[in-house]
Amino acid sequence: MEEKILLSSSFKIKNPSGIFDFIFISFYMGLILYSFLRHIRKNDVDWILFYMETGLLLICITVLGIIIYRSLKKPWNLLIHSKSVSIRGRTLETNQIKSLMVMKSIKGKKYVLGIKPTNKIMVPIHWCFQFHDDEDKGMEELARWAEENRIPVIHKKKFARWF
Repeated sequence: MEEKILLSSSFKIKNPSGIFDFIFISFYMGLILYSFLRHIRKNDVDWILFYMETGLLLICITVLGIIIYRSLKKPWNLLIHSKSVSIRGRTLETNQIKSLMVMKSIKGKKYVLGIKPTNKIMVPIHWCFQFHDDEDKGMEELARWAEENRIPVIHKKKFARWF
């Protein structure tokens, strides 16, 4: 059987929208604010709880900032070589990849993809992306590449990733 050799392909990709994460963190932040303001109105301030709530609010604000920053970033290139993939100067060889994770986005129209390295429990943030243009062609090319390199493609409703 003749093995097809893939030289190199390039596709524009972007960060996943993060809308679900944004809504979840905003809701959680609202609950913390409600608790925070309720204790202040009653003049029943427990200083330990006050500092814990303040810390949680700062964490939520930081995460919201990161989500917004990532969603506003310009697209970049995914380079698919015969035995490796590269995103923004980071390269993974096929023997370093455990699986290719695929899930539908919240909107249901696009896919969110994650390349899970062998030594990681979750998909790292820099290996999670959506196709910016030519999603069908990109999905087809990536699936063919994974099949040729015997990398399992796992379709899930949701996979663990850093926001």
